Amino acid sequence: MEQIFAQILTELQALREGQSRQGEDLTSLKKDMTSLKEDVTLLKEDVTSLKEDVTLLKEDVTSLKEDVTLLKKDVGEIKTELRFVWEDIKKIDNRLTAQGEELIHIKRLK
Repeated sequence: MEQIFAQILTELQALREGQSRQGEDLTSLKKDMTSLKEDVTLLKEDVTSLKEDVTLLKEDVTSLKEDVTLLKKDVGEIKTELRFVWEDIKKIDNRLTAQGEELIHIKRLK
């Protein structure tokens, strides 16, 4: 009978130690869970910040596309105007050449 009581006491003590370890494990799990929740909160904030940054980048890209379109239009207009400028320069050059030849001819006649 004493053996049975001793065995029961031993098993009870082992059970209490097991429960104590489980309690410690549970406390550790709770701390880990709290830490994970904090990490998830920080990650959510980071994701929100990244989404805002992406939105701003999209707006910037849209603005840049509009600016590029306007620049292309301006370059096209400049090319067109430049062609006319060169035509005017050629006309003026031809006139000056003709006037120069006339002056030489007039000086010879005098």
